[in-house]
Order: sequence, then structure tokens, then C-alpha cells
Amino acid sequence: MILSDDHIRSIIKEALKFRKPRGSSSGRNSYSDVGSSSDFEYKTGNTKIGSRVNWGPGEGGEKRKVAWAFLSQFLPDGSMLTSCYRSQSDQERIIKNYAEKNKYTGDKNDFNAMHAFIKSKGLVVARRIGKGHGGKQNTGAFDVSGADLDAIWEGVEAANNDPNKIAKFDKLKQGSIIERKNNAVHVQFRLRNVDLSKKDLLAKKEDSTSPGGSADKSSVTSVQIVHKNASITDGIDDKVYPALKAVVKDGKNKGTYLQIKDDQRTFKRIKPGAPVFKGAKRTFAIVKDNDEVKELIASA
Repeated sequence: MILSDDHIRSIIKEALKFRKPRGSSSGRNSYSDVGSSSDFEYKTGNTKIGSRVNWGPGEGGEKRKVAWAFLSQFLPDGSMLTSCYRSQSDQERIIKNYAEKNKYTGDKNDFNAMHAFIKSKGLVVARRIGKGHGGKQNTGAFDVSGADLDAIWEGVEAANNDPNKIAKFDKLKQGSIIERKNNAVHVQFRLRNVDLSKKDLLAKKEDSTSPGGSADKSSVTSVQIVHKNASITDGIDDKVYPALKAVVKDGKNKGTYLQIKDDQRTFKRIKPGAPVFKGAKRTFAIVKDNDEVKELIASA
């Protein structure tokens, strides 16, 4: 079945709807100060929230919640939010935990020494809170782990290309980082780029059905174009090709695809890492019987 562009948009819009939250009569500016997986009111797919996650105070805390609820829809199964807002004491606890995991034997009360030690191990952790986790200059940040790091980042890119634009996240090396030593993706964003006026598009945890229909969408496949003009070298003739990069978010064809525009050759990610299309270290494999995948990508 070929899904039309309008059909795809209507599916995504319907999947994101929810009823107004209960007990919201206190007004738009009433926010909780902290949050964890137990009190998080939005649906987050097959992702998790760590027990120590703190959203932060006031409107900034609400914006971090909404940003995570939005981003989580695009992340691979098993992704976990391990850290969001931090106080300086939180930061020092993290530094100490990393130091102990790496067999630090010095003074456990000397945070400068512990920070220097974990830095020497290649770990990326700030000594003091600032932009991102610390919320300075009206910023926010998520540390996401639990799944393939490249697939997590592809989810961030897909969120940034979503037409609803509920939140926008910083690009790699412009605030966001893939921290391979830490086994996490650090996703940074500016609080002004989280649109609370669109939070009604997010599905609430208590909803079992969307307005006007059943919540069973097992027969529906959602597709997100991440890049319309990616440049890839297929490793076969070392020529650079313009390509589409797409994420199929559910169904039997779930995965990340690169499709060369010139000849419609389509490759699917099979391993984490930079795109490699040939040899024992390849991370993408060509999809041979790809008519259905081509139709899905064409419909997005």
C-alpha cells in the first residue's frame, strides 16, 4: 500500500493528539518543580526516564518535559533519559560516580582531583554546571543512552525536521555531542526553542484512544525524512551521491535508510557508526527487494 503525503501527515497528527490534562484549572503557568518516570504525564513510546531525572523549576522545567515528550517519539526503542537538569551537588555526585567506576584511589572529597582523573580517561563531564544541564543562559540538555548512539542522534535529526516544530535541538558540535566514552548522546537546546503553545499535540499517558478513533495503529507505518540532500560515498566506486535519509519508525521495515537519488538504490543501517557501504566493516546494507521501502520513502 502506498501512503500519500496527506495520509502520512494525518496519521502523525492523529497519533499526537490528546485530551486536556486533568486538574489544569490552575492555569498555564502552574508547573511542578521536579519530575521522574513515575510522575511524567506524557507518552514516551518505548523509552525510559531515569529515577534521578530532575526537570528543573518553573516554566523551564515544563519546557524540558515537553521537549523530552516530543523528542522521545523519534528515538529508538530502549533509549533512556539519564540526566536533564542538574544542581552543582548533582554534578559533583556524577563526577564522583565516574571516578569510582574508573577505580579512582585518591581523596573522595577532592572534586577537582576526581574531575581531572575522569577527564584523563576521556570522559566528557563539566566541572561546574553551566549551559545545558545547569540551565544557564536559558538552556536545557538531555543525556540519552540505552540504544545505539548513532540511531539516537538520527532520532534527534528526525525531531528537528518534524513539521510540528514543538522543539528544536542544537546540532552536533554546536552544543550537542555524541559522547562515545560516556556511552551517551548529549542533546542541548535553548528553552526559547520549546513551544509550549503546541504541547496539546503531545499524547497524554492516561489516554487509551485518540479522539475519534482507536489507539491501535499496528497497521500504520510512520516515515520521517531526516535529510533531503545528504551526500554519501557508497564505497563501491567512491563517487559522491546526493541521497535522501529517512527513518521508518514502526512496522516490519522499521529502521534508518539512505536512498541515492540518481538510481534509487536504497541502503538500510545494520550497525552503528559512520556510513560504510562495503566490506566487513559496513554499517549499511543494500535493500534488494525494496519496492515497499521505496514506496514508503516516496510517500513521506
